[in-house]
Amino acid sequence: MSVADTLIKQILSAVPIHGREHLLAVDEPPDDGVLPAGLFDDAPELEVFRERVPDTGPEFPDRADSIALLGTYQWMGSAGIISLYRGNIEAFWKSLIRDAQRRFPFITEKDAERVLRLLVLSVYQHERFHYVCDFSRRLVGGSFDRLHEEALAVAWEWQWLRSQDRWNVFYGMMHPTLRRCVVQAMFDRRSPGYRDWRTMPS
Repeated sequence: MSVADTLIKQILSAVPIHGREHLLAVDEPPDDGVLPAGLFDDAPELEVFRERVPDTGPEFPDRADSIALLGTYQWMGSAGIISLYRGNIEAFWKSLIRDAQRRFPFITEKDAERVLRLLVLSVYQHERFHYVCDFSRRLVGGSFDRLHEEALAVAWEWQWLRSQDRWNVFYGMMHPTLRRCVVQAMFDRRSPGYRDWRTMPS
């Protein structure tokens, strides 16, 4: 998972979520690690990310054409390629935090980092599922059904997420209210195929 960890570090280093760098005046409240309100007011609306575009196929450009494209899996030619789009993931993360702050204003820096980790690893798991499907098609033969595979990939993300629901894993350490807000927003998919993930057997 070093690619995911590297991406998380890059995004966190570029985004100013960490506490005050200066000494506090006597009349200022202590720095309790809560993100300031309005930190991500410039983030896109969550609605942008609900309509996903296809993310698996024989080829993709180096740059994402749509902000809603968080990652892709390019089919095997000599090797399959999983791509994660940093700028789009960062924009979605900011949107998730901004939306969650409207309902739960006590998001800490650590929880914001946990949300980012959840998002990056979730996108990685989604694209990894496409890799497994491609590998299986090549191994035993089979046809590609985009809508069905996208529904299964989102269902796989959900199953992976459920496996992280322990108190000592980053997901379990997230404040429960924040976790609920973020997960509801992340899995509110409306594009064909993606939206059908709930119909897949568990």
